[in-house]
Amino acid sequence: MLLLLLITIATVAGFGLKSIPTAISIIVDLIAITKIIFGDTLNTTKILNFLQRKTFLVVVIGITIVLMGFYVAEHSVFAQTINIFKTEDFGGSQSNNEMIKEEKKENNVLKPNVEDNSSMPASFLEPDSINPEENQDHDSFTSNIQPDVLASMFIMRLHNLSEKQLDEGEWPIILKEKIEENIHSNFRGDLTQSEKDDLNKNREYTTLTQEANLLEEKMKDESFQLILNVQERNKMIKLREDAAKIGKTKDLMKLLGRDHYELGRIHVRLGDNQNGFLCFSKAVQYYLEAVTYISSIEQEKDFYDTLYIIGSIYHSIGDMPEISFEIRRDAYHMSLAYFEMISNNQPSFYPLYYKGMINHKLGIVLQHSGWSYLKNALKDYTSIDTFKVTEATKMYVSKYSADVCERLAQFRSKYRKDIEALSEDEYRKQRNEYLQKYKTLKELQ
Repeated sequence: MLLLLLITIATVAGFGLKSIPTAISIIVDLIAITKIIFGDTLNTTKILNFLQRKTFLVVVIGITIVLMGFYVAEHSVFAQTINIFKTEDFGGSQSNNEMIKEEKKENNVLKPNVEDNSSMPASFLEPDSINPEENQDHDSFTSNIQPDVLASMFIMRLHNLSEKQLDEGEWPIILKEKIEENIHSNFRGDLTQSEKDDLNKNREYTTLTQEANLLEEKMKDESFQLILNVQERNKMIKLREDAAKIGKTKDLMKLLGRDHYELGRIHVRLGDNQNGFLCFSKAVQYYLEAVTYISSIEQEKDFYDTLYIIGSIYHSIGDMPEISFEIRRDAYHMSLAYFEMISNNQPSFYPLYYKGMINHKLGIVLQHSGWSYLKNALKDYTSIDTFKVTEATKMYVSKYSADVCERLAQFRSKYRKDIEALSEDEYRKQRNEYLQKYKTLKELQ
């Protein structure tokens, strides 16, 4: 038993505490091998006889290969690359999300529980990583999408908003009013308790929803997430959509919205912007339908939480790689309109933070029309000080504020020399103050 003990200790020590399940599996295999070689009884004579035979060398080489195989599987670049959908905490983590491992900058400040049970927390590009010259004339997929889909997603295309209104920063205000009108005109209220009871008694409905839930649980398993299984997600969505044909509820619409949002992000990660965009558009429609089932005062938080997710979806569209200037501009404006709506009615940190981030991005994307957006971004970032936030969040906000001040200084010098605003030197002084604060906070991390 001495040999077996030594093997066990070496195996556990070699893999470390983080791989105990793997080590246990190997130990079980080694015990089986030992029984095959020595039988049920093990003594010193048998061990010495075995060590004198060539079979010993073969077994040692075999065990070494197995151990190396497990090590490669645990630590290889391939294993790290495909395991990109590991569930992460939504509690405002400042670290970059594991979902995106390419060289983009991103920020992962997330509203807690914004997507309940989501296996793919959203993450967004950092504003100062956006290149305004990139993809100005690029349009790789919208020509293949029906005009009515684009019009339903970007309602500014239905209202002939002018460049003058864009330059003066009026688009978000107008869009917010149009969105509010559309939502309130479609309120229907949630199902009554008796209607919900009747629906849950429907065997076909419960079978479909239970099968979808089981499939979702299966996909939460870490080993299952090693594969980008678009097909399985589509199966889950099909089950829930079939259930919705029997009866619609607020919760079912929100599940379908979440499912399409997650699937859209997978498509984008795979380089399929067209299907990614179509999934995002369906996600928006399902969440908007879920909103129409919310009509009581008691559900006000649920109402604004759902609007928050819709704003996040548009934010994800604006962050998509290789999209046209018009799609990016319109997506960011729609996102901004939703966050404006939330901030005006239920002020809190996260909508204000993202409102500042999107104003910041629009100020960059719109270039010569971005003055009012940059000013609003700085105002939003400054207002965040009224909320209790982590030091890491303050660090990011200081970094972004410094970037905004530098762009305002450049803008002041290049485009708007005669306007009533801080001077170029005053903006640069503010930038230096924010940079110093950012460096100080970074050293504390």
